[in-house]
Amino acid sequence: MSSIFDDTMSTAKNVVGSARENAENAMGAAKAGAEQAAAKSRSVFLDRVRTVTHLIAVARSLGGDDLLGWIGLARRRSPLGTVAAFGAGMAIGAGAALILAPTSGQALRAKILDHLRMVNGEAVEPMAQATTTAPGPGRNGDARVANRNGDVAVGTGHRGFGWL
Repeated sequence: MSSIFDDTMSTAKNVVGSARENAENAMGAAKAGAEQAAAKSRSVFLDRVRTVTHLIAVARSLGGDDLLGWIGLARRRSPLGTVAAFGAGMAIGAGAALILAPTSGQALRAKILDHLRMVNGEAVEPMAQATTTAPGPGRNGDARVANRNGDVAVGTGHRGFGWL
């Protein structure tokens, strides 16, 4: 009887060991499958996030001109805006250069005043020459002035000029 009991116990131990081994294999397979599913779902999620991010970037980069172009229209652009922006940039750059220059405030103010006086002097000289060489009043107190084409304008008082 003891041999039947030993055989039964040995068989039971084999069955339990086999069940344990099958359970460990099943757990390993389930764990690998769960990790693979998680990695795939993470990859799909990140792909969707990249796609949405790209679509948002494209939508933000679209301007009114793009939308008008899709329906066959376009805006007319004036070169005056470009020239004005360029001039404003030059003025801002010149001002920044003056402010950021390694000079004291007193020296900078003196330099700006000297430059303004020089420009004023350059403008006063031609004005003085123009007034000294301008023709005087003509007959009956009329002032005669010629334009670049040689046409002469005659003016009296506040009535304005009339071209002859």
